[in-house]
Amino acid sequence: MPLKDTQIKNAKPKDKTYKLTDGDGLHMEIKPSGSKLWRLRYRLHGNENIYAIGKYPAISLAKAREMRTDAKELIRQGINPAQHRKQEKIKRAHQNKNTFKAVANEWLERNVEKWSEKTYLQRSRILAADVFPQIGSLPIRDIDASLVLNIIQTIERRAPAMAVIAQQAISAIFRLAIVTLRAEIDPVFLIRGVLKPQKTTHHKILSPNELPDFLRALDNYSGSFSNQIALKLAILTLARTNEVLKSKWIEFDLDEAIWTKSAENVKQREEHPGQEHKPRVKHTELEHLIGDIILLIPHCLLT
Repeated sequence: MPLKDTQIKNAKPKDKTYKLTDGDGLHMEIKPSGSKLWRLRYRLHGNENIYAIGKYPAISLAKAREMRTDAKELIRQGINPAQHRKQEKIKRAHQNKNTFKAVANEWLERNVEKWSEKTYLQRSRILAADVFPQIGSLPIRDIDASLVLNIIQTIERRAPAMAVIAQQAISAIFRLAIVTLRAEIDPVFLIRGVLKPQKTTHHKILSPNELPDFLRALDNYSGSFSNQIALKLAILTLARTNEVLKSKWIEFDLDEAIWTKSAENVKQREEHPGQEHKPRVKHTELEHLIGDIILLIPHCLLT
């Protein structure tokens, strides 16, 4: 006779394990410890086997019967249900390693050493904010161009420049998936040209005739002395703004007029000497102004 829920709930443990039979091979083992375990007895290839379905009440009577039906279908096809469950578990674990988010995190990890901190944080934040919520949990092999297009266009409406970066990042992640045999195609390739071209506006360039007046005005600049020094240093060495703002006292040999830029602040990430100029800057005055501060141009003084 089939089991009833009340019969299972009221079953008490005994000194030895005993069974409550539901039918068609399904039964419950009740252990002396009080555990109630679903089991399925079946025959496959002439041999009798026991399939451990799971523990009650996590698996209800209705669910146990449903799992019995599924297992019986596998048995009918000559498949061992226990082995099938193990294979499915391995398959799910493999799929979890191949989600877009898993590959993206691997891509970030591969590049953390060669990127600047700013670049790494920028890519990480775009992925976390705009990409992972949409496709992070999907197997990367299943992501098509329409999903990527929706993400890119959504970002573009808010921040066109960020959309370009997001598109580049997604494409790079798919290329990693392709070379590691986790994807076959980069869907970004199919939507090339979808982003609207962005017009770049450059700052006006000083003409040779304007430069003398600019330098005289700089000498008479009444604002922050640190700003004045930063501007002069950029002009005399043709250094990038970021290199000037992040320069440190230890990089400068003022007696020899040599600036050896540190690898962390230059675009090529390699140390190289600056041009040998003797900038007419009041470095002794600057030292007096900022004391022992590591940065040559401390950001807190910039206005």
